[in-house]
Amino acid sequence: MMDKVMCLYGSVTGKAMSIAEQIVELGSTKGVEISLNCLGEVGKSWTLEQAKTIIIVSSTTGDGEQPENVIKFWRKLRPKSLRSDHLAHVKFALLGLGDTNYNQFCAG
Repeated sequence: MMDKVMCLYGSVTGKAMSIAEQIVELGSTKGVEISLNCLGEVGKSWTLEQAKTIIIVSSTTGDGEQPENVIKFWRKLRPKSLRSDHLAHVKFALLGLGDTNYNQFCAG
């Protein structure tokens, strides 16, 4: 039995959310159960401890900044009190969206 997959999105304009919804729908047609959650809902509708396999779809805004609804998730990953292997059990894929016209495209 396959672990449930979580698709997490961070979005300003809704594009990342739309792509995440498409991923969930495609998974459904392939018999893969994928839950859809906003990165900003960490601790409310989902937790990092639940995560086994995640797909993150996130946009950048302005000159490569993260969307507001990603900040809470980022703060959960930053505490120095977390063990370095805290998320070692998690399989993940990341799709970063941004505008290549900016110097800091996807902050990189």
